[in-house]
Amino acid sequence: NLNLANSLTESVKTECEAEKNSQDYYRLAIRHQKGSFNLNDSLVLDKLVKKCPYTEGLIVENARLLYNLRYGWKIFSNECSSKQNIDALSIADYVNGDAIYLFPNPTSGEINIVSPSFGNQLVEISVTDITGRCIYKNKHQLEQGKTQFNLNCASGAYIVTLSSGEQKANIKLIIQK
Repeated sequence: NLNLANSLTESVKTECEAEKNSQDYYRLAIRHQKGSFNLNDSLVLDKLVKKCPYTEGLIVENARLLYNLRYGWKIFSNECSSKQNIDALSIADYVNGDAIYLFPNPTSGEINIVSPSFGNQLVEISVTDITGRCIYKNKHQLEQGKTQFNLNCASGAYIVTLSSGEQKANIKLIIQK
């Protein structure tokens, strides 16, 4: 819930960059949702999407998704000097330093994947439940590193695996119906 997240982050006295990033992102997401996004908001969003996702975390990834929703597709470079634990990010995995986005997450079943690392190639997409049982497996042709598919399954946690040749990425996915 964006409003709850916003109220929680607004109640925290901003003492570090990560807290300020969270406050900025939730403020922007709510303004986008309400249709009151303005020029100043665009400038704040532009600063957020250029931050390093390895050190700034999930807020940067979410800001990049918001940017893509508002302005169309853009692949962001990740020229970071430090890679921290990226497994904690639930919407992306990384191949050769490039993020692979899966959104929306959580989803009711429609899934978008953006993957600059895989480019224009045929990839196998498989989805497994938390017990390791494969519930979906199909090949998709990526167009400019993008594809979309629908997943009809019960609410729960899943792992989406993209693979092509030596490249492989695992992304956590939540289905909410």
